[in-house]
Amino acid sequence: MKNIFRALIIFSIFIYAFFVAKQYFDSSFHSKETLDLLSWNGFEALLTMPSWLTWLTVLIWLPVSIGIYYFNRMARTAYLVLAITFTVTLPLFGMHVYTGTDMMLYQLTAILDGIILTMAYLTSISAHFKNA
Repeated sequence: MKNIFRALIIFSIFIYAFFVAKQYFDSSFHSKETLDLLSWNGFEALLTMPSWLTWLTVLIWLPVSIGIYYFNRMARTAYLVLAITFTVTLPLFGMHVYTGTDMMLYQLTAILDGIILTMAYLTSISAHFKNA
């Protein structure tokens, strides 16, 4: 179970990094019309997130993910807080337009977060955090 848990974390890091980086390569894969449509992200947002804050989030998420990989209790709590915070604040960021690939990656990261948190708190994996 421990190996599965760690493999899911590595897979989650990879998928999340690809999801974040993909936006910088979209212009190579999509027509001008599609890119125009994708530019509507954040329309009518109650809260805007500057690009530096996006990268700060990535820089926070990565060490937290590594910490949970090594069964750090504070990292497990931080992972839970980050997942809840992003879920609750998402409606504040306005309209989002995603490609099919974006939606697949986003939903996959959400599913992986749920599996990781369930395993970290509700399975035998939780005992590893008590010893750390």
